[in-house]
Order: sequence, then structure tokens, then C-alpha cells
Amino acid sequence: MQLVPEPLEETWPPQLPSGPPRLLGFGVQVKQPPYVRPRRPPRRDQASLSAGPAPGATAPPRGARARTAIMICLVLTIFANLFPAACIGAHERTFLAVKPDGVQRRLVGEIVRRFERKGFKLVALKLVQVWQGLDVVRTSRALIGATNPADAPPGTIRGDFCIEVGKNLIHGSDSVESARREIALWFRADELLCWEDSAGHWLYE
Repeated sequence: MQLVPEPLEETWPPQLPSGPPRLLGFGVQVKQPPYVRPRRPPRRDQASLSAGPAPGATAPPRGARARTAIMICLVLTIFANLFPAACIGAHERTFLAVKPDGVQRRLVGEIVRRFERKGFKLVALKLVQVWQGLDVVRTSRALIGATNPADAPPGTIRGDFCIEVGKNLIHGSDSVESARREIALWFRADELLCWEDSAGHWLYE
């Protein structure tokens, strides 16, 4: 018996011969394997999604991220100074200046310590200070005490360390508007630090 090869046809997907078993020479019966549909190669868009980022693609350098964060802080600071309505609550600021008698008596650190222990955030310092916090203007006036040390209660800065009005150690802004004006006289917008106080959630509800 002579076997004649069947002509090949190019089809997709390739088809395997079907039908009943064929009889080859010497009486050997060969069964055709079951048809299994071959897998198509993945489409281009699916392959690009599964392959992840393209080779050579890198994340932005740390320096670029740092510059972006600084720019955001500067924009927020400028926005807060231009639009008073945005500078309320815990973002209120006040201006303090330790007077020459306070410097001579080495009380600068004590004054800073009292405001830090109160929970306010120091955002600028040049022997004059800018403190930030909720209702900071009114509270800082209470911490400082009355202009006349004789009227300042014990526990206040003037009540503990001052005797005469002319040597009452420290100046503090008496309103939010005057604080904004005094801060602008001493500090540029980029000199006011924008930083997150990790103790804030223990101070504010």
C-alpha cells in the first residue's frame, strides 16, 4: 500500500485531521489526537500592561520631589498671607519680640520654652519670633501678662520676671491684623517655615 501525502493548507488556527481512524501499512491503526485550540499571542495593549514599566523608566529624582514640596509650602504661605480668611484656627500667627532687657537677663530661652510647652509651633526666629497655633494671638497675650507687670498675674512672663512697665521684657501682637503687619516687616514669605507638627493630633480635636 502506498501513502500519498495530503496537500498542506495554511490556515489559522491550524486544523488537525479529523474523522475516523486511518489505516496505514501493515494493518496498523492510528488514532488521531483530540483537537486542542492553540493559544493566540497576546494583543499589544495587554502585553504592555502585563510587562510593567518600559525598560529604563525611572521615578522622579529625590531632588525634584523635594523642590516640589518646597514650592507647595511657599505657595501655601503666600496664599495664607494674601487671603486672611484662609489663615484661621490652628494657622493663626502672632509676632513676639524679646526686648533688650530680656536678652540681657538671659530670658530668651525661658520665653521660648513657655510657648513650646503651651503647644504652639515656632515658624520663624530672628530674636523676634513668629508662633502659630489656634487662637495664638489672644493666648500669647495671656502668657505674656498685662503691660504693667504689677497687673500681670503670677505664672505669666511679666508677672514672674518684670517689675516696671519700661522693662517688661517682651512685645506681642495685640490682634491678628497687627500680627500680620509686624510679621511682614521682619520676615519674607519664604522665611516662614511650613512644617508638620507631629504633636498636633494631641493638641487639637
